[in-house]
Amino acid sequence: WFGLPQPLGFFLFMAAGGAGPTRAPVGFPEAERGLVAGHHTEYSSMSFALFCMAEYINRVPVSALATSLYLGGWLGPFSERFGVGWIYFLAKILLILSFYVWMRWTLPRYRYDQLMEFGWKWLLPLAVLNLIATAALVLWARRFAGL
Repeated sequence: WFGLPQPLGFFLFMAAGGAGPTRAPVGFPEAERGLVAGHHTEYSSMSFALFCMAEYINRVPVSALATSLYLGGWLGPFSERFGVGWIYFLAKILLILSFYVWMRWTLPRYRYDQLMEFGWKWLLPLAVLNLIATAALVLWARRFAGL
């Protein structure tokens, strides 16, 4: 459960994972409601549905990685005793996917300059500070605490 000792890392990972796919609030190839062009008019019915579903499927590996790195993976109550670790893993993935869908429905669409400013002025310096703080803590623990 590295999300507990590394909440900033978990937040940064989730923010970067949410900005990856081309869906709102950070999807920039085409604004769904503002433009009548591209895949919104070229594809119809099942082709359009498969195109949109593929964009949501891009979030599954990000959710699985976040589950493995920050939420304990398959670990949960009675997971070793009854062999239900895979159920916990899938439930955590679905929890993160529902968070991403909730974020899409809640947040407004950001402009490209706003996302670049947030990424370069806030997320990157926070990630570097988190890396330096974690390295200093690990070195301190090895040297003085004998871990």
